[in-house]
Amino acid sequence: SPQSQAASRSRKTLGPDVQDFIQRTMKEANMPGIALAVVHSDWSDDELMNGESDVEFGNFGIKSEDGDAMTSDTLFTIASCSKAFLTAGLSILMDDFANGRNVTALPPALSKLDWETKLSALLPGEWKLMDEWAERAAKLKDIFSHTSGLPRHDASYSRSDTPESVMARLDKLRPAFELRERYSYNNIVGI
Repeated sequence: SPQSQAASRSRKTLGPDVQDFIQRTMKEANMPGIALAVVHSDWSDDELMNGESDVEFGNFGIKSEDGDAMTSDTLFTIASCSKAFLTAGLSILMDDFANGRNVTALPPALSKLDWETKLSALLPGEWKLMDEWAERAAKLKDIFSHTSGLPRHDASYSRSDTPESVMARLDKLRPAFELRERYSYNNIVGI
């Protein structure tokens, strides 16, 4: 009912009791700061499409030795946890495409987005590999399952690189295996 939806939106997950719990836990764990986001899933697609937010932010403690306050814009080094976030987000996007809920345009050569989508169609003119067959045949499921054929190649990029500059050099990286031959962890394409 509209009344129950309005009531659920007015509730605060990060109310005083939860905030007290977080601050006690931070103290016990000797944690200087934490930033949280709570995403409420009970909002309708229409509400979200109209720009309404279903996210509640909570920021506690400090982010630096200088005492700078933690904010919802604080960046964290989360290493390979980003792979799980990216895969989950991509799965949601695939579900949106499959169920007609997405408004994001695909490249002209694509009519659907799923694990079988080829990188060459998704990133036309950008996806280049040394192995031309692998370049044409590689699918999203190949890079997310680390079966692209590329080894780690961790020394091929640096902190000063951008995603675009790393992508522009993929065709210079020698594969260690054939596409889909075996698992081979790679931080560049298996992100």
